[in-house]
Amino acid sequence: MIHRFFSFLIVASGFLFAAQSQATIESVVVSPANLEVNINEDLLVNAVWTVTLSENNALSPRGEYYEVGSDGSLLQVNMPLNVLAPTGTTVPQAVMTPETLSLSQSQLQMWWMLGVRDIEYIRVFRDGDGSQVISLMAITLVDTPTTVPPPDSPPSSPPPTIGDGGDAPPVAISGQALDLTRLELRFSDFKNVKFVDRGDQLHALLEVSYRGNGLLRGEWQIADPATSSAQPVFRVLHLVNQQLSDFERTEIRSPALPTELSGRYYLRFCVSTTERQTLTDTEQDLSCPSELISTVVGYQVLDASPAIIELFGLQPNNSAFDSQTPFQWPEVRDAAMYQLQILAFPKSQQGPDPQLNLLTGLLLPAGETKTLAGNIVLSKLTHGEHYFWRIVAFRADGEKVAQSQMIPIQYLEGQTHGASE
Repeated sequence: MIHRFFSFLIVASGFLFAAQSQATIESVVVSPANLEVNINEDLLVNAVWTVTLSENNALSPRGEYYEVGSDGSLLQVNMPLNVLAPTGTTVPQAVMTPETLSLSQSQLQMWWMLGVRDIEYIRVFRDGDGSQVISLMAITLVDTPTTVPPPDSPPSSPPPTIGDGGDAPPVAISGQALDLTRLELRFSDFKNVKFVDRGDQLHALLEVSYRGNGLLRGEWQIADPATSSAQPVFRVLHLVNQQLSDFERTEIRSPALPTELSGRYYLRFCVSTTERQTLTDTEQDLSCPSELISTVVGYQVLDASPAIIELFGLQPNNSAFDSQTPFQWPEVRDAAMYQLQILAFPKSQQGPDPQLNLLTGLLLPAGETKTLAGNIVLSKLTHGEHYFWRIVAFRADGEKVAQSQMIPIQYLEGQTHGASE
């Protein structure tokens, strides 16, 4: 893990001190120290690094994002930060250096798709005397549905919605004894973000919690890649007129969602207080009938199915492995990141056609085509059990460009099995 390289540092209250008592750089603290980031929005945050130093200037040549518990760097920010030492004094002074952190929605969603949840943004500050201090910002990714405002909405706080997956004050449907208390829109696998290939079948599920009974009217609306790259422009996909009884909860399945074009789509469900009598294929609706009662999810249609890496050269292959066994694979052109996946059949799953589940894995940057499993991966495996492994390669934009076949392996703890030639 990245922290093993900095064992000479002392950690205290979110910032780190140099272990050398005479170091010119005494401490570095970043604000905010902890950040919760919604993967359905672009990240743009102004951070401040407060460096306490004297006499010598300091430099941090770059910042790096790391997944917590992983050795591999997720992303490198080649933006140097220069810290000018205070003049006319040998007493250490605090110098504040700003930095704007920016991550795109697609980048965040790619990390989420790869199983990344906790991230550290790390910078190392060095001075001319060889003193260096590392400091980090802790970032937690969350998947929170967002409501997309219409194009002419003022840049003010968005109206409260019940589409964020949480409880909210009930919203009454005019003229009916029906109060909506919760709307939650997910895909059929209960995820808020989905990546599919062109032509794939795709549906979403709307969970409605309510009190009373009455007629629910609403609209499934879609924004396709031609508009969603800037400001989404929605068109009506399907109308809903469904009677709700006293069960207090129901699920409504969406119509088949379009996947003909590659790119980013937004799906929105809007509750309406009036009934729409007709619907045309080209009808556009730039706002919900009620912005107060809406919920949005997004999905990405990939440009093409991934190419399959030839099995030749992947090791281990149908053999045993342990902590000293290297996993290796061919280099993939255009890959920005590799994911090593270890999969297993769930013990509780019944039936003639059980499905493999992702059990654990590693993220590795482009250029690395060989690695050991590591303690974190091995801690999730059982001695003597049989598993499968594969490599998936992704481009910088999150598109999967290559994937190997499933390779059977067996974990035998403490027995070294090197890769065969």
